[in-house]
Amino acid sequence: MIRPLLLMLAFTTPLHAQTLPAFTGQWQGEGTLTLGTEPAQRFQCRLRFNPLDAQGAAARSQFVGRCATAQGSQSVNYTLIESPDGTLTAEARGATEGDLPPTLQGRAEANALTLRGEDDARMSLTRDGAALAFTLEGHDTRGPARGQARLLARE
Repeated sequence: MIRPLLLMLAFTTPLHAQTLPAFTGQWQGEGTLTLGTEPAQRFQCRLRFNPLDAQGAAARSQFVGRCATAQGSQSVNYTLIESPDGTLTAEARGATEGDLPPTLQGRAEANALTLRGEDDARMSLTRDGAALAFTLEGHDTRGPARGQARLLARE
């Protein structure tokens, strides 16, 4: 009787611990953004992760943020859904700005979130102690784009 119960529990246990709770809170920081052949420029970001009610076994969080340079800014507002197997989906909450995709797909792993859009667009967040390493990669009309910022928790 105990052996079948243990086997049943083993197959119903999530494959990995949920990652989204490690990102909960408000984050702020700066780094650099390079667009095509232009010189690197200062890149400032503020991000917020708010936990939402889970849907079944999937963890959910609202991801809201704004990044800016001297040339302009971009806002994001997505619902992140982390499945028990580590699959991560980002669904836009309302209309997206600029060329942001309505849906992104990726993975949640220990202290790391990676999302990919169309073509080569990629966003990653890695928890490093009390900081987040935030990276954006892709292309725009000026060529390859890459932004990196170190974000710290805001009180």
